[in-house]
Amino acid sequence: MEKSVQLLEACKSHSGPVTSNSLGLLDKLNEKQLLEEVKYLQATIALDIRRMRRIKITNGKLKMLTFSDHELRNSIKNAIRPGDSVDALLLNALSKPVYF
Repeated sequence: MEKSVQLLEACKSHSGPVTSNSLGLLDKLNEKQLLEEVKYLQATIALDIRRMRRIKITNGKLKMLTFSDHELRNSIKNAIRPGDSVDALLLNALSKPVYF
């Protein structure tokens, strides 16, 4: 709980946290602020949102690489406002025939 409050305070320093009503704020944030938003979302509503990817470098070792600003913004947008609602996804799944 204390970590979430600290992350919330960090987001408030740049007029965050971003909500579905304030998505326009994402365009004004720098990389550090975007990472703070992602950390806050990880701690609250979007546990599976990622900040980094693992890549293989020339000598065969693995290295963690931070997503680009564009990728971070898209991840935040998708976490806050997913493309489909849960009701629509559920109705779609229930409307398909099941074969045993």
